[in-house]
Amino acid sequence: RAWLLLLTLFAVFYPLSRLNIQLRKFRFSLRERPLYDELMAIEKALYQEPPSPERRADFSRQLDRINQQAVAGGVPSGEEARYFSLLGTVGNLRLKL
Repeated sequence: RAWLLLLTLFAVFYPLSRLNIQLRKFRFSLRERPLYDELMAIEKALYQEPPSPERRADFSRQLDRINQQAVAGGVPSGEEARYFSLLGTVGNLRLKL
């Protein structure tokens, strides 16, 4: 009976654990998308016209906030490449400023 109970528990909890991993990846992508949208808006604004020093300071603060949100959000296993890609994009925009 113990083996039957263990097999049943495994049959129930293993798929749930796999689902948990997929949900964490999905939540990460939901958190990541708005950050990329903000980065795109900053980049478009940079190329439309040269920003004033005050506008550059605003962009810099916005990039700092995006960077802090990315770092504080946590990264699910297997999504490290996307996380570092986001941080690299923030760094590249900082260089363009």
